Amino acid sequence: MTSRGWWRPLSTAMNPTVSPTHALRKEAILYKSNGTSQAVQPQVGQKFGLAELQQMVGGYIEVVPLSEGQLMVLNEEGKLRGLPVNREATAVALPFLGAGDFIVGDALVCDEGLFD
Repeated sequence: MTSRGWWRPLSTAMNPTVSPTHALRKEAILYKSNGTSQAVQPQVGQKFGLAELQQMVGGYIEVVPLSEGQLMVLNEEGKLRGLPVNREATAVALPFLGAGDFIVGDALVCDEGLFD
């Protein structure tokens, strides 16, 4: 174990399918905990609704502010439920997380203008 508990740094060989800088554009990217990611759009209208966000992350939502009007939406109970670590979402949010923190489960990164 390291001084940070069980946490170990992200591998440099990870080669995410979408770079962290890509996620900070005015679009929505859903980072799945299986290592895939995809661009998504609101199903109805111009903004994501609560039910739609809950469906994407699999439960109650938590919103993590990133930079430049970007938000990350994730499962509020993900760590309690033992969801798998999401390395790509963690890489995107790393500059905004506390030391040793990480993202679990599926996570949506979007412009705050897409969030209702």
